[in-house]
Amino acid sequence: VQYGFNDYVSGYTGANATTDYYSTLVGSAFNTYWGALAVDLSRSAAKGRERGWQEGYRWRVSASKSFASDTRMLVSMSHSNDGNYRSIRDAVREHDRHPNDWREMTRYSATLSQQAGSGSLSFNGIWSEDVRHHRWRSYQLGYANRYGQLNYYLYAQQSQDIHHRNNQVVGISFSLPFGQAGSLTTRFNHDKSYSSQLQSSYTGSAGEKNVFSYGLTASYDMPRENPHEASVGGNGSLRTDYAYLNASASAGRHQQQYSLGASGALVAHQGGMTATPELGETFAIVEAPGAAGARVANRLGQPINRQGFTIIPYLDPFTDNWLDLDPQGLNDHVEIVSSSTTVVPDSGAAVKVKFVTRTGYPWFAHVTLPDGAAPPLGAEVFDDSGRAVGAVGQGGLLYAR
Repeated sequence: VQYGFNDYVSGYTGANATTDYYSTLVGSAFNTYWGALAVDLSRSAAKGRERGWQEGYRWRVSASKSFASDTRMLVSMSHSNDGNYRSIRDAVREHDRHPNDWREMTRYSATLSQQAGSGSLSFNGIWSEDVRHHRWRSYQLGYANRYGQLNYYLYAQQSQDIHHRNNQVVGISFSLPFGQAGSLTTRFNHDKSYSSQLQSSYTGSAGEKNVFSYGLTASYDMPRENPHEASVGGNGSLRTDYAYLNASASAGRHQQQYSLGASGALVAHQGGMTATPELGETFAIVEAPGAAGARVANRLGQPINRQGFTIIPYLDPFTDNWLDLDPQGLNDHVEIVSSSTTVVPDSGAAVKVKFVTRTGYPWFAHVTLPDGAAPPLGAEVFDDSGRAVGAVGQGGLLYAR
């Protein structure tokens, strides 16, 4: 959770919880003349297999700054004074393995980026020490640029593990888009200690509004001491009006994997139950009686269903969200009286939005007043029950429904 007190100070807090672990965090960020500064404190409590609950604290300081020379810098430091702080990853490791497994106590990190002509240079460095004073470090230097439509990235990495074993990795990656159809990505890296690897993948989409997406992958591993191995795989995902359907398969020298899946949400409301492939934290339940087939044109979402409802996911909280109902696809006997509205939801809210519709078959007729004159332009027409059914147009042409 984040909250901005003013243009210069904001606060944030968060929590994690599982069966044998929980942690909380509280911190503040400051916008200063010298850059952005953030300070936070975390507390954790974890229960191990061979001990009871153990608590620990960790503090962290981070700073970032952008310079007029197109240089960006981010540095951070975190430290646990007693070494008893555990991230959720540490807690899982200790539960599954030996209680004295590696656990980080101090960590320094730095990230620098610099524009260099049409490309950019980057540097990332990490230095870490565990509770048993074993140290681990890693440094990576990279350069990114593009040639026409081809994007490429060159990198070199130097690392040393807690057993003082050094390793060097160099690599290059390419990405080439094919219009709106998809893109091809290829990566090659050479690891001095272990192996070389070549990977290539193609991702794309098809259908109206890209409802179908797919990917194809191939890799070739060249270890120093073991036989070379090739593997291939593919996946696809179809967005329907009710759920995402996905499938994947991969095969290599010693393994084959297959999977099928579906994901979505079912929203219960006063009008019944409405299925949706996506929901989000803040969403709208849209009602438009009789308007089956119409869509909210400017938002992600499925058409109005036969019950007159649809779900519009991912609304922006605390700001105006315009919803415009597109009449394309409606039956001739349904008219949308007002096709546009706006809502300002709270964060995490499910808001109800109703569009007024009118049902009936369109009817045109030339009408006159008792004296033979045409009625005034725009005059409303009512039925016997007093319900407005239409209006008079130019030359006495009546449109009614």
